Parts: sequence; C-alpha cells; structure tokens
Amino acid sequence: MALVYEQGGNGPIRQAEVLSSVSEFQAISSTDGDADAIAIREVEHPLVLVMSQDCDLEQDFNVRHPTEKPPLSREDAEVHPTALSHILLCDAHEESELKKRLPESTGSKDFRRIAQNQNDRYHRIEGAAIRDTGQTVEPLFLDFRRHLSIPCPDIYQQLISKSAGRKARLPGYYLHDLNHRFHSYLARIAIP
Repeated sequence: MALVYEQGGNGPIRQAEVLSSVSEFQAISSTDGDADAIAIREVEHPLVLVMSQDCDLEQDFNVRHPTEKPPLSREDAEVHPTALSHILLCDAHEESELKKRLPESTGSKDFRRIAQNQNDRYHRIEGAAIRDTGQTVEPLFLDFRRHLSIPCPDIYQQLISKSAGRKARLPGYYLHDLNHRFHSYLARIAIP
C-alpha cells in the first residue's frame, strides 16, 4: 500500500502528526550559582513528529478543551488524572538537513544503512502526497536520540497562535513499526 499522509487537522494533536516551527523554551541556569539568574532560551524545531500515544493525547485534549463546559485552567488540568504534562516529540529532518548533522566520517554506505532503516538510531519515512491537498511531504528522517517533550498547553498555544503548524499525519498502519523502533532504541542496554 502506497503511503499517503492524512491532513493535519483541528482538535487533539495526533500520534505521528508532523508539526512545523515548534518552539521549545529551555531554562538556562546561571554559571555563577545564582539561583535567581535563570535565562530562557528559545530553540526552534523546524519539523517534529509526535510520539505520544493517540489515546493519551485525545484524553488530554478532552480534559483541556471540554465541549460542554468552560476550559479548565492550566493548574486544574495539570492535576487531572487523564491530562498529560508534556507531549513527546522527535526531531524530523529532510535528507539534506540530516546529512549536515551527521559526523564527517559518515560515508555513503553508512547513509544507505540509515536510509534503509538498518541503523537503530534513525528512522526514515517515505515522502508522499498529503491527501486532498495537492501538497507533499519530503522523505523525513527521525533521529531517536533527538527527542524532546513540551508542555501540552504550550504546544496548543503555539498552534492556536499559528506560530507552529500542523503539516500532516502518518496513517495508522505505519505506527507499529515506528513505535517499535523508537521504543526499542530507548530501551537498549548500555554497553561501555
């Protein structure tokens, strides 16, 4: 079956959804030990793929954005038993960007292994059209070592303000292999 991406939509963020221009805000501690001197650094992630589970994302969205009553405050949502604190994301790169990030010692044979999903650290997703839009997504490479989490309300605020975008979503039949490879990489046994 040929890959065709689903359109990014409204409502809950979905597992394997490609988001664009996501900002991560990192607290930078002072090097002189001053606990009150914390700076905030913004790191932009041009493309990320949502790795959190669909059921968790939907439950969180329903808690934060109920249809029949006013939305919960951020504080009330944070203590709700089905709310998520953060959404797990993985950096996604087009081929040219990934090649810039690889060590200089990476040869064509090494890159071919990456492109064929034979390197545990990386996962390649085919490029394909986005259903009913006339747009396409270039082949994407996930670097499982470059994952991050962002607070749920912050992601939704970025989407509402349009500073981040919902590009497309992998269809469900691609999730098993992607999840298995991602979690296998995270669960590997450390060898000195």
